[in-house]
Parts: sequence; C-alpha cells; structure tokens
Amino acid sequence: MRGGPLIDILASIANFNSKDEFIREARRKPLHSKLLSEMTHKLKKIKVLLTHLHHYRKLRSIGPPANDNESSFSFNGKTITVANYFEITCRSESAELLRSVLPEGRLKYPFLPTINIGSTKRAVLIPCELVIIPPGQSKPVDTAIQAQVVRIAAINADERFK
Repeated sequence: MRGGPLIDILASIANFNSKDEFIREARRKPLHSKLLSEMTHKLKKIKVLLTHLHHYRKLRSIGPPANDNESSFSFNGKTITVANYFEITCRSESAELLRSVLPEGRLKYPFLPTINIGSTKRAVLIPCELVIIPPGQSKPVDTAIQAQVVRIAAINADERFK
C-alpha cells in the first residue's frame, strides 16, 4: 500500500479525482455509510502514524466526522465532539506538539471522518487530517484466506514427498 496523508488515501479509495474534490463532497454532505464501510475494509489493521503524538497505532475502523454528534464523548463533565476536544486541547499550555500540527488552533477539516484506534466498546477517535499512513505496508491477509492456506500447506510428509 502506498503511504501518505490519510486524506489522500481516503480520496483514492472513494474514487475521487483529487483530495480537493473529496473534501468538497464531504463538506457538502456526510459520506455514505457504505463508503465508510468500504474504507474500513480496505484500511483495517493498517499501521498509522498519529502526527500530533508521533505514535504508531493500528486503524480499527473509519468513524463519524469530528464535528458530528456521533463523535461526542464526556470530557471534564461536559459532552463535546472530537473537533471541540482538539480545539480545547490546542489552547492548553502543554499542547506544543499539537499546536505545531494545528497552527490555527482547530481542525482544518472537522467534517471529514475520524479513525478509531481503540476498540468497538471504547472508541478512540482521531481526525483523519492528523494521520499519516507509512509506505510499504501490505494489508494483513483475511483470516478465512489464512486458514485455507494453512489447510493446504498442512499436507502429510508422505504425500508431499511423492
């Protein structure tokens, strides 16, 4: 898989001609759930770099937009969206690294999908503009295909050496 900013890769998976066209479409209306499922299928278990933390994590799924109510969670006794969280965090004194990635102090594309690097029970949503996919990765093989390969490869020695 080619590497690069996650926004570029999502645009190519969604068959848009350019990143700008993808951004315009996402700004106009939320991406269809079928398209989000296709993106998740193609990117699930891929290692990603979180630019604001300089950490690698595995992508679990593609989530709702950062400014959507579906991305809301409880923070300091208030319910806020992922976009609001990053805006608040940018203002804190200890967020120098985050401010270097978000110089305006807020997300540039809050209407784009987030990625879940947590679990299905406890989602950890990160805006896709803060994610880079390192180059040279191959998608992990599907478990059904992997089981089939093992079954075929597990031939008795007598049969294998005939």
